Amino acid sequence: MALSMLPTSGSYLCTPLRAVHWGPGSISSLPTIIRSLVSSYDKNAQPTAMIITGKSLLEKTPVIGDVCKMLEKEGMFGGVFSEIGQHARKLVRVEFWVFAYPRDSGVQAIKQVKAAQKLAEDNKVNVLVSIGGGSPIDSAKAIAYFIHESSKSDNFIPHIAVPTTLSVAETTQNAGFTNEQGQKAGVNHPDNAPRAIIYDANLAMYTPLRLWLSTGMRAVDHAIETMYRDGAPPQIRHMAMFATKGLFEALEACKKNPDDVKIRQNCYLVAWESLWPLARAGALGLSHALGHKLGATYAIPHGICSVLTLPETVKLMSRNLEGNDLACLATAHAFLPTAYQGSVDKLGLDASAASEEAQRAAAHQVGEAVALLVKNLGLESTLKEYKVPEGDLEGIAGKVEDSKPDGAPYKKDQIMESILKKIY
Repeated sequence: MALSMLPTSGSYLCTPLRAVHWGPGSISSLPTIIRSLVSSYDKNAQPTAMIITGKSLLEKTPVIGDVCKMLEKEGMFGGVFSEIGQHARKLVRVEFWVFAYPRDSGVQAIKQVKAAQKLAEDNKVNVLVSIGGGSPIDSAKAIAYFIHESSKSDNFIPHIAVPTTLSVAETTQNAGFTNEQGQKAGVNHPDNAPRAIIYDANLAMYTPLRLWLSTGMRAVDHAIETMYRDGAPPQIRHMAMFATKGLFEALEACKKNPDDVKIRQNCYLVAWESLWPLARAGALGLSHALGHKLGATYAIPHGICSVLTLPETVKLMSRNLEGNDLACLATAHAFLPTAYQGSVDKLGLDASAASEEAQRAAAHQVGEAVALLVKNLGLESTLKEYKVPEGDLEGIAGKVEDSKPDGAPYKKDQIMESILKKIY
């Protein structure tokens, strides 16, 4: 990012993240990480780790079984809480060989999170290990939050995140879940972020390709919306530009070679760059805000929400942004792979030096590029496909406008006409 685009003052707020381990086979470092985290606040405590995961990973892959055996061998296995669904909407069965807890698919997510909290407390668990996508990771954050609330302790129970998708929930302090009304809700605290992350591509090989690629689009969403998010430090925006380039290239490569473990490992690393650990609250931008309203209410997966909303959101923002935010989005055009740059003039690494017209053209092409990437990955979809009633669109737009940050450059009618109607 050119010097003319950098603010002269600002701040970067770190999360409590202490370690990130990556590479095929890096899950083997889990026992060492658990010991380190527990001993950092109680040297005499016996590490007892509870795994938070989903039904598919537990029943259809060897991933959870292998991790359980590893922890049992080290004397630190504290159980498995399984069947976490998209948006943490549906949890709960705890396997008979771990905890005896009844299945009730009708229980709302917040009640299920509370049930997991009680199991962790009753069994004196002192580490949470989430394995899976954004839902298990967010659920573990919520469990840690509620344990902290009930214990009145100064410390949060440490949480180790082991992602098997590219949603990048592991770098944030937000914890989303579905409330009793079936709406997206959540908790937020600086100490809620995971203390450690493990990116192991061997585990990612079990993730179905469509899910992997769609959550990769979620990472693209993170990267692009970071470029115009109010308060995003310049260093983070700069990293997001490189992440955009890396994600376009890595996701296309993975589509062509889904069984290449090195490509999947690379996807992890560029996704990590798309949402670098930063203590912050709230949605990144309009695409994310729309996803929050659509996902839990209509059971649309996290990644597909971004597939639906991001291309048209970026095009709208290209018309509405001003100043440095517009220049940052326009500069992202220079980071796109050549095949995605279209016929728009390249503005180099300092779009602020170009005319406003040229900036808006470059920023608009970023939206066109996202739409083309969605097509090339075979992820095109519509709201109608997910049975969103057309009569609900105005209400969705209204809810997004009602919850938008002060000064956000969009209005209800623009959300309706420029995004929701076009993706219906």
